[in-house]
Amino acid sequence: MNRKQRRQAAVSRRGGAAGILAPGAAQARLVEGRRLMRAGRLAEAKAIAQQVLKAAPNDGYALHLLGSIAGLAGSLDEASRRLKRAAEVLPNEPVVHLDLGTAYQGLGDTVGAAEAYGRAAALKPDLVAAHMGLGNALKAERRFEEAEAAYRRVTELAPELADGFANLGEVLKELDRPNEAIVSFEKAVSLNPGLARAHAALGILLWRQDRTKDGFAAFERALDADPTYLEVHAIIGNLLLEQDRGLLAEAPFRALLARRPGDPRAHEGLGRALDLQGRHHEALEHYRKAIALDPARSSLHIALADSLARQDRMDEAHSVCEQAIAAGIDVPAMLARRSDFFVQQGEFQKAAEMARRAQEADPRGWAGVWQLAAMTKVERGSEILELLESLAEKHGRSNGADGGALEFSLAKAYNDVGDYDEAFRWLEAGNRKKRSTIRFNIDAAERSVHQTAEFFNSELIGAFENAGCDSELPVFIVGMPRSGTTLTEQILASHPMVHGAGELSDFTIALNILDDPTAPPKSMAAIAESLTPALCRQIGERYVEILRNRDSGAMRITDKMPFNCLRLGMIHLALPKARILHCNRDPVDTCLSCFQQPFRQGNRFAYDLAELGRYYRAYRGLMEHWRTVLPPGRILEVNYEDLVSDVEGQARRLVDHCGLPWDDACLSFHKAERQVRTASVRQVRQPIYRSSVAKWRKYEKHLGPLLTSLGDLAGPTAGGGPGE
Repeated sequence: MNRKQRRQAAVSRRGGAAGILAPGAAQARLVEGRRLMRAGRLAEAKAIAQQVLKAAPNDGYALHLLGSIAGLAGSLDEASRRLKRAAEVLPNEPVVHLDLGTAYQGLGDTVGAAEAYGRAAALKPDLVAAHMGLGNALKAERRFEEAEAAYRRVTELAPELADGFANLGEVLKELDRPNEAIVSFEKAVSLNPGLARAHAALGILLWRQDRTKDGFAAFERALDADPTYLEVHAIIGNLLLEQDRGLLAEAPFRALLARRPGDPRAHEGLGRALDLQGRHHEALEHYRKAIALDPARSSLHIALADSLARQDRMDEAHSVCEQAIAAGIDVPAMLARRSDFFVQQGEFQKAAEMARRAQEADPRGWAGVWQLAAMTKVERGSEILELLESLAEKHGRSNGADGGALEFSLAKAYNDVGDYDEAFRWLEAGNRKKRSTIRFNIDAAERSVHQTAEFFNSELIGAFENAGCDSELPVFIVGMPRSGTTLTEQILASHPMVHGAGELSDFTIALNILDDPTAPPKSMAAIAESLTPALCRQIGERYVEILRNRDSGAMRITDKMPFNCLRLGMIHLALPKARILHCNRDPVDTCLSCFQQPFRQGNRFAYDLAELGRYYRAYRGLMEHWRTVLPPGRILEVNYEDLVSDVEGQARRLVDHCGLPWDDACLSFHKAERQVRTASVRQVRQPIYRSSVAKWRKYEKHLGPLLTSLGDLAGPTAGGGPGE
């Protein structure tokens, strides 16, 4: 440090944090310049700083003043440049580093901001703003543990500062410590009842703990605190969408649009709410409005394309993706979506081409790797295996947000080449990563299943027998995922009188007439307590109305949502003439096949072997209950192994149960030109094969937690099967 810098530092120590003083003749001028800056007279303040710098080009205090003025004027590039130079001249001046951190933060340089704020905090450990800025920068970097330490220091230094507790709550939420986060947000709003964002964040946490009324009360307090904090409407709508409660989600998004008609997020949310209700044409209108308002956001183009695909308007869905690709909008994701669409259509060569282009367009290669691996039989030394191994070597493992795509892809590839130990190593890693990103409580799931059986008992079933809608249109295909539900539907959907609708949320929509926005979704047990004959009929009629919109001419429409097995008591009461087909497969094969799939959504029980086994046992117990309390013959059991060993005999049995005449087209199910949107899409495009039977034996030594949870259900297997 030269003599001038030592003099400057000495003056700085005398001046403290309250104000920065420059030595010599320039001191008074710079003090006046700061006064003018605080008064908003930036041009006059800038002139003084420039005059000082003309005489002393390396005056750190003048550089700091100029940088501060540039920051206030919105010229962040100039501000960061001036402040960086000031920090070099005055390396021990904490306020200079503090302001440099603020400039970097404004530019989005969170790494630089964290470094500058950290330096300021080290120089002056009681400088609250430095710790707050450091926490903000670290949070933006997703370095949540370090951010927590910074915010805790803020709360120690300034226990009266509500923002410190609110920011601490946000990182605790990210660290999956919801109870601590709730305490922190409650402290924040007690210190500052007008802090709307803290009320809203508290509401989200309470909602997700099923304290829905408390959550709504927190949202209302957020709006009371700040009526302009309209994000609350979007928060409520999105939370309802997470629960597939489209009917209720519609209202908050419409409320937001009434106040903010140009908000693309509100149009997107309303589109999703309408899609969940089957009101696809209205949904398209709002997706298109959202794109017009925010054309660069890829999620909007994907939402529009997906909605078109759900309506079997595949050419238009592809066109939406092509237009986004031409505009350079998230090209890897759009190519991957086109690959998905081609898979659904059974055009696997085109799907592979799109997946490869997606992988090439993505520097990390995640966008297309799963499709590339899943669509082909991988051989040792093949280009695909070499690509996957190269990605693993270069980039490590994928992150949880990508669903462990690389890990699942490598597991599938090593399975294909017969290296089952290596396959399981990657499979376990992918599931562990996927499990870390989801909220699931196996104890709560088991309780829900047991309560459903308790309330939908023989007495209740008898009391409302034949009270529902007498339509014969619906065919429910239920069972665990990967148990043969897709194959069963594909066989039936090949019949000219049957429309295969896939996995539908339509029965959930029908049940929404019972919904209360201030309460969690009603469990089946709660629904049972409120049933009346009129309500049974109303639910059934609403379901048939929604279903009929999918095909006005079909005699039967299939709904293969597997988890309708949890609702068979309600389905029977609402639709006593609907057909119910239950698909079952060897328990261990079923569970292993679930464990091998990176499901895009749902199936939260599938990513931990012990939880998977427990869930399977609960499901099997509930199916035994339905067979006991529902009328004999109400459920047709479809055994996966029997289906593939005697295709025609079992297919005739399915068609007969549905009350339809036989048609030979049901034996050419793999040639049917219809969309298939489930994980079994590739298998049902092929003739019957038997290689999936007892495949769990290849992994037996790794499946201890699953076999233990399944207990006596994990017996030997026999028979044969086609894919899954």
